[in-house]
Amino acid sequence: MNIEDRGHYLRTFENQLYDSVYLLYFAFDTDQDKYQDDVIRPFIRSSVINCILLLESASNCLIDSLDLSTQFYSDIEKLPTLSKFEYFLNKIKPDIKFDRGVHQIQFVHELKIIRDLYVHPKVKKSKWSKISENVWSADHGNTKQLKFPFDPSSWRREHAILALKSVNDFFNLYFLEWCAFSSSTVVDILLSRKKVDFNNPIGATIDCIGGLDRAFTEWGIDFKFIGKKL
Repeated sequence: MNIEDRGHYLRTFENQLYDSVYLLYFAFDTDQDKYQDDVIRPFIRSSVINCILLLESASNCLIDSLDLSTQFYSDIEKLPTLSKFEYFLNKIKPDIKFDRGVHQIQFVHELKIIRDLYVHPKVKKSKWSKISENVWSADHGNTKQLKFPFDPSSWRREHAILALKSVNDFFNLYFLEWCAFSSSTVVDILLSRKKVDFNNPIGATIDCIGGLDRAFTEWGIDFKFIGKKL
């Protein structure tokens, strides 16, 4: 088949992966003293949001790979993100339970809540609390398990690391254990510019994968689901 007949599949997972990782690097490496305003927090917030978008991106890649009819795809595409993961697992591994009670899923569920609050912003009210003589603060709370602040201005670098690790651990569990996919198959689903062939996975090339080394050596984030090797 000629290349023009195959079609080009635009999947944005790789862009969001590297944006989340490199923006986190920038949050650590930027010299704040060179700037009048706080330039670290924008890197942190952008890293966190791109990281959480990986969940939505991956779920849509999974649904696309099933070759559903146009109308049925339109119906399934409206499902919540975690429900898409569950639907796909039920299709390929009906005997495997999508256990929403495991901490990996509970963690990414909380991240999804953080994402929704950020991209659908509403005004929220909280009481001021006196920290010291001239310092006041307002606490808008945190998620139950990750203790992730609902207030984006309270996000620190450790929260961005936590988001990236939580998403990575969920993908490892879901793709490698529950779906029992090889990393080549996962790469085809998430990154390939070609139609996914489950019977003949080829493993698309991952650009600049060496750039992920630091995330593993410094924070223990392994990217095992896409076959990252040091």
